[in-house]
This record gives sequence, C-alpha cells and structure tokens, in this order.
Amino acid sequence: MTTIMMMMRAPRLDFKTKSYLTVLGTSLIYFAMGLYFAAGNTGVYLTSYLIYRSNSDMKLDDAIWFLSAAGFSALLLPMGGWLEGKLGVRGVCLVGGLLQSCGIFATYYALDTTFFWVVFVYGGSFLVSLASCYTSPMVNVCKWHPNHRGLVSGIGAASMALAPTLFTPLITALVNPNNLPANELGLFDDDDILDRTKRSTIIQGTITATLFLIGILFTFPAEQQEPGQGDRGPSEGSARAKGSEEAQQIKKQEEAYWHADKHPDKPTVIVELVDYRRLSETGQREVLAVDSLKLQQATKLKVKEALEDGEDGMKVDTKQAPSVYYQGLDCSLEPKFAFRTLEFWLLSLKVLISELIFIYLLFMYKPYGQTFIQDDYFLSSVGAACAISNTLGRLTMGHVKDKLGYKAVSIPLSATTMLFVTLMPLTRFMDKL
Repeated sequence: MTTIMMMMRAPRLDFKTKSYLTVLGTSLIYFAMGLYFAAGNTGVYLTSYLIYRSNSDMKLDDAIWFLSAAGFSALLLPMGGWLEGKLGVRGVCLVGGLLQSCGIFATYYALDTTFFWVVFVYGGSFLVSLASCYTSPMVNVCKWHPNHRGLVSGIGAASMALAPTLFTPLITALVNPNNLPANELGLFDDDDILDRTKRSTIIQGTITATLFLIGILFTFPAEQQEPGQGDRGPSEGSARAKGSEEAQQIKKQEEAYWHADKHPDKPTVIVELVDYRRLSETGQREVLAVDSLKLQQATKLKVKEALEDGEDGMKVDTKQAPSVYYQGLDCSLEPKFAFRTLEFWLLSLKVLISELIFIYLLFMYKPYGQTFIQDDYFLSSVGAACAISNTLGRLTMGHVKDKLGYKAVSIPLSATTMLFVTLMPLTRFMDKL
C-alpha cells in the first residue's frame, strides 16, 4: 500500500496539465468499471460453467442477477461520499479498484461452489466499486473544468459505456476462440470453453486492476482555481469575485430582513445573486418549481404574486406554488425540500423505468439472439456495437441537454427507446439483419 501511495506522488505539474490528466485518469477509472456492461455476454459463460461443472440447478435467466447485484450500488452511493471525505478521491478510487479486482479474481474459486457465491463476488465486485468510485471522480473532474462540466462528465460516462467494445469481443475471443455455437438451451457445454471461462476471470481482474492503477496515478485532487486559470477566463473570475461580494451584502440584508419587526409588502425580488460563470457559459437557467424555500437556500429566488405575510415572516401561498421558482444550476435543494416537489418523483420514476429497460436489454440481448442466431462472434459484435451507440449518446447528450434542456431531449429519446423495444421481437424474422 505504501509503495502504491508513493507512486501516486507525481512530479510537479502545472495547473492545466493536471486538469487534462485528471480527465484521462477519470476516463480510465470509468472504463475499468465499464466491464460491468459486458456482463450480459460474460454471464452466459459463467452460467454455463455453474450448470455443467458445478451442477447448479439455476437457469440461464437467473444470470441476470450478475447485473442486478451491481444495481444495488445506488443504495450505497452515500458511502462513496463518506469515504472520499476520509481518504480523498485517490484513496476512494484505490479502495474501489482493489475491491472490484479482488472480487473478479475470487470468481475463479467461486465458480466451483454455488450460484450465490458467484453473484456475491462477481456481481458484488461491481456493486462496491460503483458505490465507492462512481460519484467521486466525476465530481472531482468537474471541479477541474467548471465551465465544461457537461463535456467532462460526458467523457467519463462515455468511457464507461465504451468499455464493452473492448471487453465483450475480448472475452468472447478468450473463451470461445473457435466460435462454437450454444446448445439448444442457449448454454455452452464444450469442455474447452468451460475451462477458458474460469481462466478468463484472472485476465479480467488483471486488466481492471491495471486500468484502475493508471487512472488513479493520473487523477489529481481538485485545486482552487485562480482568475485566468483553467477553464475560467479573467472576466469570469472577476464576475465570480463580484458575485462573492454581493453574496456577503445579500446575506446581511437577509438577516436584517428576517429580524425586522415589519417587512416590506410583496417584494418582487428577495435575492438578486446570479452565478455569472454558469450563465455566461450556457445563456440559460434551469427552472424548478417548489412549494417553499428559505432565502439562504437559493441563488436566485423570485416571487411573482404569491407572497403573504405571516407570523414567521414571508410565506409562499401554496395554491400558487408554481409562481415561485428555484433558479441556478450550481445550487441544490436539501432532501426535505426535494421530496416535496413533483419533479423529484417524476424524475425518479423516469430513471427507474429507464434503468430497468437498460439492464434487461443489457443481459437479454445475447440469450435472445441465441434462439435464432448460431454465431457467438456476431452476438458479441452486437454487444460492442450497442456500446458504441451508448458511448456516442453519453458523450453528446450532456452537451445537447445543456443547450435544449433535460425535458426537451429526454422525451423524444424515451419515446424512441420504447418504439425499438416494442419492435425487438420482429428481429427473429430478420436473422442477422
């Protein structure tokens, strides 16, 4: 451990070089975690081994648990934030990388036990790495490039989506180099394929460990930018400084306002503090309607015609809640306020449905394709092609959403997804086409 930490003490580099190396390092870390997206291909081989070598009574459909196990990582994401506070971004990525790699290595032995232990160590390896490393590197790289958050976060997400273009055909070439077809159950019972399935876990673990190590070496904890450095120009830095001064003035005005015995009648603007950097970049502001919000929790809060005086000071008329808007992309609502908004629950439902469809297609494309296509290489190529499409989408959608807004992009994308999913059963009549 000491040796690894000493290796991470890179020579002195200038601010700009560190910022770009961090983008590269973050991309490598996400690329390593992207092995998870190749589990739809790998799961068929692991299931075949368990059935024919370990005498497991599982079915091919049960292999979806290899993916579902990692899906629970969302429940553990706060753990990643807590670990980052203790270990820093490099430390938390080192922990996640070690756990993922060791879990994949342990699969070599778990394959000779039961289905449960394979899900626990193989699926669980991605659960802990995603839970610990998914958020911290992304937040860190966005701090390095505050004016290009959509772009750099898109690069990180695209790197993760791109991983199956390497891992899917690589694993297929390692396990089934002769392109032998699956049997009538959609499984592989060839002894050589089963032997290579077990050995492939060692190669997978070695590759991910190497990618994590290089990525951590290239990832630098975010530094405080000075005006004129990195993404921020001198004029924008001056604007931020000006905004900071205004923030102090407004804070004093707020305190005086709330401690006053009498308040002005129906002010049109309570807080007038704009995030200059964000607005100068996009020219747009994201608007979120809320029921009520304290002044100190907003960057800009406008009250149109829905204020009324009360015992506790100014309150929002709940019948006209849409007239109060929370504005500014660099702000965030506390959970107790977010839970009270319709937008929060609609967005959560949308993400849940989207993820269910994504995980289902990610695993089922190969078992379904094997029912009418007896070509393992072709099916792995389909997985790689899907990864390229996913990569391009992640790389561009963040920038497009910055320009057009989340809803304007998500609605047509969701509609197109549902159309293609509905038409998927027709592909059996088109063979490889």
